[in-house]
Amino acid sequence: MRFILSLCIFTIFLSSCSFWEFPKHTISENQNQTWAYQTTLDPDIRLDLAKKRKSYIAWIRKGDFYSLQNAPEEALSYYLSIQEKIPDDQVVRKKIAHVYFLLKNWSKAYSEYVQVPLSELSSSEQDELYHALFFDGNRYDRLGELAKLPSTNLTPYYDVVDACYTGIHNCIVSIQSSSGSNSEILDLKNQIENATKISDDFQYRNLLVAAKFYEQWMYRASTKIAQEILQNRPDYTEVIKIEWFSLYELGEYTESKKLILQYLEKNPNDLQSIMRMGEIAAHLSDYSSSNLYLNNAIISGYQPKIDLERRLVYNYSLLGDTAWAMKVFAYLLQDEAITPDDFAVGISFALEQGENEKAESWAIQWLRKFRDSPIIQPLYIQILRLTGDRDDAMAIIQNTSEEIQNQNPNYQLEKAILLLDSWDVTTAKTLFQKLAWLSEWPDIVKESDSYLSQISSMESASGSTNPKNTWW
Repeated sequence: MRFILSLCIFTIFLSSCSFWEFPKHTISENQNQTWAYQTTLDPDIRLDLAKKRKSYIAWIRKGDFYSLQNAPEEALSYYLSIQEKIPDDQVVRKKIAHVYFLLKNWSKAYSEYVQVPLSELSSSEQDELYHALFFDGNRYDRLGELAKLPSTNLTPYYDVVDACYTGIHNCIVSIQSSSGSNSEILDLKNQIENATKISDDFQYRNLLVAAKFYEQWMYRASTKIAQEILQNRPDYTEVIKIEWFSLYELGEYTESKKLILQYLEKNPNDLQSIMRMGEIAAHLSDYSSSNLYLNNAIISGYQPKIDLERRLVYNYSLLGDTAWAMKVFAYLLQDEAITPDDFAVGISFALEQGENEKAESWAIQWLRKFRDSPIIQPLYIQILRLTGDRDDAMAIIQNTSEEIQNQNPNYQLEKAILLLDSWDVTTAKTLFQKLAWLSEWPDIVKESDSYLSQISSMESASGSTNPKNTWW
């Protein structure tokens, strides 16, 4: 299959906070650190690293390909192999850090990011650096680490967040006494003020602060606050929901599952929770249970259901239930939110199952809307070739502009196969050899290599590339 099935794991936004006496500690009191992390990179060093990196650009592109296709483990294997060759390269290190972040390995994500000078990190990469530091449940020297990093406008905010790890009372006092003027701190102050206007129940206030931390992506803080609330009020269902949402985002799926089942006992019709239970079961490799929850959510009216249908297709594929995977695809490809990638995966899957007619109908369905789709059209050409309409397949390639063909080398792959089928072995071989160098398209490289191997065997057997010789 030339198209990798990618699934979207979706974040649901909520928010969260907690109460003791806490030691007054701020980042400024940790300035006795004897060293700090590097903040800039010397231009000459940057240039030297770029020169060394050039030799490994093909492997980097392979890693990038898998990273974009939601296959972080495969991407990581490429990046780590490159890092062994050029261990000081900052670009490769950033990519490794990002993949660890996607995999929710907070400790390794932070340890990689913090070795990159801060000036070399984009704003989103800096966010991942700080989040990884505060998501790691086994790290207790957060303020010490912050003191080694350059001060930013968010430094007072992270000081507040750290205080909230020590208890709800400390958290509230820290928020209210903070002089920070960034929007995150102001939002927390407003949350406390609004809560006290609505109710004098401290736990309600704490719930709203925990919810705000969740909304700000401070999942470890929202978890700790929710846990302390539940010690005093174990049946506070909305707090249970905040805790399991937070644990889910932190990648702690087993603990999240326990809480969500507890929550569903009292709220059996909460579609959001049923859907999330399906996702948790999938993360725990319980694909059958995942399907039960996801199908239940769809039948009960959860929207957008296309997200769940994508997961169901993947689950059924892993379970080897191709019949149900095809049924779900049939529903998925009728959704208004469908994308070319969805069609590409569906068509490729149908071709793998020998469902050529179904694949053709899906391809035509999309091409009616987007005639020259550089994603779907090569698949349609493949279908025509497989069903014996080789002349029509070649005609489409010849009538497709070079600009469109350049967007997807599958056009040239299909052309090479068609040339081989028509016994033009020499021209086909030249095309396959060019395609075999497209390292950023691993599937095409693999298929081209396979054809080149067949051509080599045929040449060895016949002693020539005479087009009258059969390559089959």
